Amino acid sequence: MPAPGSRGANRGIEKGGSDMMGIGMPELIVILVIALLIFGAGKLPQVGSSLGKAIREFKGAIEGKSEENESVAEDKPKEPPKV
Repeated sequence: MPAPGSRGANRGIEKGGSDMMGIGMPELIVILVIALLIFGAGKLPQVGSSLGKAIREFKGAIEGKSEENESVAEDKPKEPPKV
């Protein structure tokens, strides 16, 4: 059991919830409400889509995959079969 006032590694699990970087359901709701106020209901889907695309591109860059590498590989001519 962690000392009182300390943040244990399983803090969210003790409460019965999941611990996603210390962000719980009330915090997520506040973030979503603020985003709704800033961007409006019409732009929110576009913002979410752009954010998801940016995260995917970032993951791809971290893993060494990129669209440039894939397009370069497709542009290379294949060697003719050796007879």
